[in-house]
Amino acid sequence: MQQELLLEEGIESSDAFVSLTGFDEENILTAIFASMQNVPKVIAKVNRDELVEMATKIGVECVVSPKDITSSVVVKYARALENSVGSSVETLYKLMDGKVEALEFLVNSESKLTGIPLKSLELKKRILIAGIMRGRKTIIPSGNDVISVGDRVVVISGNLGLGDLVDILA
Repeated sequence: MQQELLLEEGIESSDAFVSLTGFDEENILTAIFASMQNVPKVIAKVNRDELVEMATKIGVECVVSPKDITSSVVVKYARALENSVGSSVETLYKLMDGKVEALEFLVNSESKLTGIPLKSLELKKRILIAGIMRGRKTIIPSGNDVISVGDRVVVISGNLGLGDLVDILA
């Protein structure tokens, strides 16, 4: 790590710093140095699992692992393939270390949830209907809103593995 070079390049006035060398230890130390220079956003690439947790414990704000990113993409692809038959999942994001999913469902004409006020739906625990997109209009849902055919419904769920919008019902 060449601290002098980083200082010459103006690291202390940077908005963000990403350390992407091929050496985990160097990425961690460089990220810590950037944090010491008050860089607002610091990210370090770390390949070895045993160093990821250690890096966060010693103060590296954000650690990215190429292996974790790759496995996340593969899991999303596999879930999409699994759900593609008979499902309306359009988009899936894993949040909070995979403990929560944000899903986007496309509502088709066969949905049993259309036309019913949200307050009348008996939802499973750990389910939140976070948004409804109707055409170009975004709706932050209240209990009086209804889901219509063609809507895109965003659901936040602590129940992993939802495959269809109807799966949110208790």
